[in-house]
Amino acid sequence: MLKKDKSVEMSAPPVRTLYGVEIKKLPIGRYIKLLQQAESFLPDILSAIFPANEDGRIVFSFSNLTADDLRGFLGRAMAVIPEKICQIAEELLDIPADRLLDPNTGLTPNEFVEILIALWEVNDLSDFFPNARKLGGLIGLSVRNTGSSAGLE
Repeated sequence: MLKKDKSVEMSAPPVRTLYGVEIKKLPIGRYIKLLQQAESFLPDILSAIFPANEDGRIVFSFSNLTADDLRGFLGRAMAVIPEKICQIAEELLDIPADRLLDPNTGLTPNEFVEILIALWEVNDLSDFFPNARKLGGLIGLSVRNTGSSAGLE
């Protein structure tokens, strides 16, 4: 039986189009650029959720949450987190923000998730985290145990 020639797949990276969005393999430089831009992701979210608090007081805010505080926290989180995720998708997929966020013509939540899943599949990221952990061990980086077995063999 003839073996499948993997070089054909390697020379022609897969491109998928979903809902008018082209999904293609991305070079490592795009991920690095995204990580540099995402450095402010968590601080931006925390400052939006806890607008009057300094970093050290955020933990204190959690320990004294009332029901009203929790509703406000969740409301602000639901307002800011999707926008940040869309900014990441905009960078990775070259989708204009209005294509994602326009209330009349933007993608539905399900369409958006399907596009993110396709991005994961096209870039074959399923083995990335276990391999990165393995590489860290090989080069002597300590990998902190988070208590999760996700991605472990």
